[in-house]
Amino acid sequence: MQDQKLMDYFKFDEGDLQANRSGNFSENQKKELSSDQSNTVQRRRRAGAIFFGLGIFLWLILIGFLIFKGTGYLVQNAVLLICPGPGGLVMLLASIFIFRSTGSVQQNYQLKQVEGPINIIQAEREIAGNASRHHFVHELHMGGVTFDVLPDLPNIMMQGDVYIVYYTEPNDTFSGRVWSAELVSKA
Repeated sequence: MQDQKLMDYFKFDEGDLQANRSGNFSENQKKELSSDQSNTVQRRRRAGAIFFGLGIFLWLILIGFLIFKGTGYLVQNAVLLICPGPGGLVMLLASIFIFRSTGSVQQNYQLKQVEGPINIIQAEREIAGNASRHHFVHELHMGGVTFDVLPDLPNIMMQGDVYIVYYTEPNDTFSGRVWSAELVSKA
């Protein structure tokens, strides 16, 4: 059945689709969004801990040089004074900023919908920072919105068929995704 293939591909069920039609997320979708939010908080906390540890490490190096080598040695080797001192302070301040920002991670997901004929293409993209290297991705275009998709989508959705797609756009905590889709009419 074509609808089941579509449901399996985008990982949604009839309950998800019904909730999306009314402009809401289903309970399962809300759980997934909540899980993504907690993963973001965990990643930020790990980054904050790394910066904090590096800041403390740099300051311990500076204190070690002061204790074992003296201030004269540090004055002669200005790099040793500049790197651990201000560098450690920058790391500590960055960790404070990161830790504080974990409290401000909020769910600001807005379910959107787009309707129109689909166009699935293979696009060539430049690899970040290297203009001479490229890779190919598949994109689903409809109604002015573009989604990255896997290469097997043309086996499920046919070019020119009209669909309604319910999706969220990327934000600072979530990469965005298609939550559900339904066929409106064949081409």
